[in-house]
Amino acid sequence: MKKIYGFDIDGVIAKIPFGRKLGNFIWPIFVFLSKFRIVRVIYDNFFRRPNWEIIRVIQYLKGKGFPVYIVSGNPEYYRKELENWLKKYDIFYEKLYLWPGKTDMLSWKRDKICELGICYYIDDLAEVIEPITSKGVNALQYKNQKAEEIIFFLDNKPIS
Repeated sequence: MKKIYGFDIDGVIAKIPFGRKLGNFIWPIFVFLSKFRIVRVIYDNFFRRPNWEIIRVIQYLKGKGFPVYIVSGNPEYYRKELENWLKKYDIFYEKLYLWPGKTDMLSWKRDKICELGICYYIDDLAEVIEPITSKGVNALQYKNQKAEEIIFFLDNKPIS
C-alpha cells in the first residue's frame, strides 16, 4: 500500500496570525472579502507565515519519496495565491485540493481525505481529526509539536 501523507494549510503549514479562536470568528468575513484578489494578496504577504516545523516534516517525507497532498478548506478561487505562497517558501506537495465552496467545508474536507486514501493526515482542527480517525485514517492534531515529535509519530504509527 502506497503511503500518502496529507496536511492542512492554515494552522499547520501556515501559522494563523490571530490565533484559532479569533480566526474562527474572522473566517466567514475573510471568505467573503477574499473574493477580492487584493485581500488575498495582502493576507498572504503580510499575515500568512510559514510553520518551519511542519515544513521540515514535509521535507523529510519528500526525502523518503512519499507523496504529500494538501487538503485545505481554503476556497478554490484562492488557488493561484496559495500556489504562489507555497512556491515562495519552497513547500513540496504533489497535489493541492481546495474546498469547491458548494458544500459544508468541514464535511467536504473529511470526505476528500478519506476519498484520496490518505494514510496519515495532520490538521489543527479536532472537528476534522476525530471523524477521519474513526474511518481508518491515522490523524494527528497539530498543537505546535516539534518536527521530531511528528516524524516519530509518522514513522512509528502503523497504517490502520
